[in-house]
Parts: sequence; structure tokens; C-alpha cells
Amino acid sequence: MKIEVRKNEEKSGVEIEFDEKPNAEVRGALKEVGFRWHRYKSFWYAKETAERLQVAENIANIYNS
Repeated sequence: MKIEVRKNEEKSGVEIEFDEKPNAEVRGALKEVGFRWHRYKSFWYAKETAERLQVAENIANIYNS
């Protein structure tokens, strides 16, 4: 599974895009810190905070290694 984490400067947000559906544990971790699923653009998003950015980077590091 490949994951792309990007900052959306225009909306002060963090976006996470997966190339396949993440498992329930990953989805739960994202929801726990406030990420929401964008059903039309098919990515997870949230307002940028240090905690959310850290969670996104940790998930990406686990799955992209």
C-alpha cells in the first residue's frame, strides 16, 4: 500500500491519499484525531495540527517502508 501525505496550504489542512482502502485500524486512528473521508476526491482530510500531521506521517512511514 502506498500513501501520500500532503499539506493543503490554501485550506490549512492535511490530506492523506491511499492507493487502496486502509484497514479498520488505520481508519479508526484517522477518525480518532479528526480526519474525515472526502467521498468525491477519495482522500482523508483534516485541519492541520501538529498531532494530525504526526499521525499522518507515522502511518505513511509504516506503510511506505
